[in-house]
Amino acid sequence: PRVRRVAALCELAGHRAGGSFSGWLPTPDGRLLFQPPGRVKGWSVEQAFSAFLGRLERLGPHDALVNAGGDIAVSCSRTDTPDWSVAIGIPRQILEDGLRRTTMLLAWVAALLLAISAVLARLLAGRIAGSVRALMGPASALGRGEPAVVPAVAFQEADELAHAVGDASE
Repeated sequence: PRVRRVAALCELAGHRAGGSFSGWLPTPDGRLLFQPPGRVKGWSVEQAFSAFLGRLERLGPHDALVNAGGDIAVSCSRTDTPDWSVAIGIPRQILEDGLRRTTMLLAWVAALLLAISAVLARLLAGRIAGSVRALMGPASALGRGEPAVVPAVAFQEADELAHAVGDASE
């Protein structure tokens, strides 16, 4: 009966966890093997704590806490128990490692995007400067009253200016 009870608890835990928990682990040959150590430990703590509380209640009001390697059970029956606070400790190294990796990844991505932006800005600036330089000669010729030969330019605004210089030259 205890194994069936543990199997049922594993099924319930798997359902509640959205399938991310299972007491059934695959073997190398693909079979499923019933190995519910995490759930068995929690269930064992619950069973032992309940039996302990049954004995403790005969002594009167009490507060009790059991921490079995992360499986925690708490009971309070005293009327003068102050408000409780619960804290969960996570080693700083674990928190900082993930944060450090994420920060470094974001820094590299930002640096890469900045480099790509700088290259694209340089290319675009070169096209703009080339178009302006190409229009300097025809604009000077127009100013001297000479016919202006308008070259092809790289962007729309410069092309409009080139057509205006060409029209004024005729």
